[in-house]
Amino acid sequence: MRQRTALRTPGSALVAALLMLAAAVVSPATAQPIGEADPALRSLLERAESGDASAQNNLGFMYRHGRGVPRDHAEAVKWFRRAAEQGDASAQNNLGFMYRHGLGVPRDHAEAVKWFRRAAEQGDASAQNNLGFMYRHGLGVPRDHAEAVKWYRRAAEQGNASAQNNLGLMYRHGLGVPRDHAEAMKWFSRAAEQGNASAQNNLGLMYRHGLGVPRDHAEAVKWFRRAAEQGNASAQFNLGAMYRHGRGVLRDHAEAVKWYRRAAEQGNASAQNNLGLMYRHGLGVPRDHAEAVKWFRRAAEQGDASAQNNLGLMYRHGLGVPRDHAEAVKWFRRAAEQGDASAQFNLGAMYRHGRGVLRDHAEAVKWFRRAAEQGDASAQFNLGVMYDNGLGVPRDLVLAHMWLNLGASGLSDGDDKDRYDMAKRNRDRVARSLSRRDLARAQRLARDWRPNSGAAPSSPAPGATDGGDTRRRVAAVQRSLARLGHVPGAADGLLGARTRAAIRAFQRAAGLPVDGTLSDGLERALLSTLADGARRALKRVSTGSGFRVSADGHVLTNAHVVRGCAEMRVGPADPAAVAARDEAADLALLEGPPGGAVAAFRQGRGVRPGAPVVVAGYPLPGTLAPQMNVTAGNVSALAGPGEDRLRFQITAPVQRGNSGGPVLDSAGNAVGVVVSKLDALKVARTTGDIPQNVNFAIGAGAARRFLDAEGIAYETAPSGGALAPEDIASAAKAFTVLVECWK
Repeated sequence: MRQRTALRTPGSALVAALLMLAAAVVSPATAQPIGEADPALRSLLERAESGDASAQNNLGFMYRHGRGVPRDHAEAVKWFRRAAEQGDASAQNNLGFMYRHGLGVPRDHAEAVKWFRRAAEQGDASAQNNLGFMYRHGLGVPRDHAEAVKWYRRAAEQGNASAQNNLGLMYRHGLGVPRDHAEAMKWFSRAAEQGNASAQNNLGLMYRHGLGVPRDHAEAVKWFRRAAEQGNASAQFNLGAMYRHGRGVLRDHAEAVKWYRRAAEQGNASAQNNLGLMYRHGLGVPRDHAEAVKWFRRAAEQGDASAQNNLGLMYRHGLGVPRDHAEAVKWFRRAAEQGDASAQFNLGAMYRHGRGVLRDHAEAVKWFRRAAEQGDASAQFNLGVMYDNGLGVPRDLVLAHMWLNLGASGLSDGDDKDRYDMAKRNRDRVARSLSRRDLARAQRLARDWRPNSGAAPSSPAPGATDGGDTRRRVAAVQRSLARLGHVPGAADGLLGARTRAAIRAFQRAAGLPVDGTLSDGLERALLSTLADGARRALKRVSTGSGFRVSADGHVLTNAHVVRGCAEMRVGPADPAAVAARDEAADLALLEGPPGGAVAAFRQGRGVRPGAPVVVAGYPLPGTLAPQMNVTAGNVSALAGPGEDRLRFQITAPVQRGNSGGPVLDSAGNAVGVVVSKLDALKVARTTGDIPQNVNFAIGAGAARRFLDAEGIAYETAPSGGALAPEDIASAAKAFTVLVECWK
């Protein structure tokens, strides 16, 4: 809780008298000169002018608050000073308060300390509390927690409730004294019983968390309520949280909203954020995304990291505001730089997919790493994928296994079963590629890993550049890569997605760390290769098919299509990076150039046996014409070999090169991904019969789970009316692509 210095007020009897004097005055603007005012007020002025210190202090109080006289801070200071210089402790404390807050005088913490000390040494409890505050926060004196405790204790032992609360805070946090929750409870209780709202809130927190007392949510609610009813914003927020989660009270979202709103209207950023969440999800109020954005923004502009992340999500998804990825990135970044793990993960995803920023895998890795190091399971999974595929970092299967293992462990406790299954499958696939020794090392790294706070910037990923590369150097690298058979795009000096993909392909073939970044080592290797002619141009070694599933350039294909390739190309001239793979499901995701038509997955019920389907792809490259082919058939069974329920059987003919292409229903929506055909010769040798048109596809459910786990925003559509086969073929041509493997 924030502590405040206190202005010492006159005694209660005198306050009553002063209020009676003030009753004759309508407002400061209509106040009469003291000479024409009430006789009692003239008498007070006469006594003050004759040197009565108590009258001087009281007159200063009246000018400070505009009671019976116009508010005039400079005049208040004048009278406080006259009394203080006579040794009046109350006036000394009040004069210190004026210097502390810059009222009637320039703010001067050292001068405030001087007057607080004079009053405190006379035993004035309010001044002792104020002097403790100055030492606690290092205002006008060097910060000294032990000295703060000393003065808080002197005031607390006199019964000063504010000091008792402050002393409790020192024990609660171990500042100037050993941490002692029982002692903190003692002082919070004393202050709370006097009606101090801050102490009541703090006492509620102790009961809520079981600090110094057994955890007791009902008792916590009691104290939160007492403070909340006095208008304490923190207590109102805490009481709202108890109602929201049903702790110590029956869960009541409407009551939670009531208390969140009271705190939010006082400017409490946490309450503003939570009120936004209630509107976002329609809890206790009708769902209202615009109202949610309003409260998220108020909290975000105060610097609340959680609200900044939430506001970013609203812009990312276009909820309550027009979709704006650049604005989403702005708010994710503000929260991420404060150490918010969710925002760090979200910012990493924006860099990975090029939403609101240029696609930058190295930058994505940086933010995934910061979130992962705090224990964010989704970020750990994504960081493992980046290491597995060499995106933004050199490929490192030991670190890939470590992060995938941690991610799978964290996701196992959550609700995202698909992402958990994906992390586990990827971890197990990577494990099969590791030697026994490397697997043991990866497991040890995961076992020994401990989360950090995320507040300090983590070390940069290996191979990350410092952003100082000139366009001249980049253009020279682009020209060199093109001469060696790579496709870096135009020699424009911009280190974009195509150029990074080409650099990674060259690094992989040359045995360099694969990070896609510019470096002196890369330039030396390029010059050496060009000089001695040692390197042949890359050659296409195999092809497959794929189809675009997002406007960001994501292409879905088979994992076996991309296996062992130095470089992937789609279209065929555009380089593409392998963004993710699931070997168990035989699916892979490529990141190619953004834009172009995208396929939509079938909504609702899946296909049934006998349903007509169309297969699109690029079979038998070099034999058939280099254009998309389509074949038609039917669904013949809803299981693959060995009763594999992730796959289904089709009669539409497929050939080598069809792998990864879409299987479309009669409405032209994707219902599967071509994966394989039955080996006819092998079956003939076994059975004596040659099978006809026995081919297999991965079901749309498995494909969509894979895309969901990667955070891809794919499209779905109902399959109401049937299209003519030629119309399906025409639509498929726009989103089906040739996928080439180059080595």
